[in-house]
Amino acid sequence: MSLNSFFQFFVPKETKFFPLYQKQAEYIEKASKLLRKMLTETDLQQLEALKKDIKTCETEGDQVLRDFYSQLFATVLTPFEREDVHELAEMMDTFLDHIDDTANIILTRRFTDVDEDLTTMADNIMFAAENLSNIIADLPKRCALRQLHQQIVPTKLQPSRNHQAERPRASA
Repeated sequence: MSLNSFFQFFVPKETKFFPLYQKQAEYIEKASKLLRKMLTETDLQQLEALKKDIKTCETEGDQVLRDFYSQLFATVLTPFEREDVHELAEMMDTFLDHIDDTANIILTRRFTDVDEDLTTMADNIMFAAENLSNIIADLPKRCALRQLHQQIVPTKLQPSRNHQAERPRASA
């Protein structure tokens, strides 16, 4: 066990990232539902209102990302690998940005006929957003279990001397 691992047993890891992830997941889920609703809307004013609501989610999501970076730069120990913490936040922001971009396309193209493939894609986006929310809600528990597992099970098992000894070679 390294000295760093030893000290990590006594220093609690920051959990302040989880509420930020959850807030971002809520914005993604809300925006995905609004996007799906845009596909069934025919009134231009309603379409613009839905697009505005999606843009609000995206803007709020960007603020969550800025808050996230402030927290990340001020944190020594993260709940899991620092690069993974950062990458998850970036990916969630990108997901929200893509929903906003898609809403722009829907508004500017003003589809009169929405085919089944487009609605299926919107349903899949909603499904992915709901699953993301569920995974993010479960993340603190999973991280706590992982930390507990790392404390209980040694990371490197030393092979016994019997396994290190060479086996006698069979004669040909």
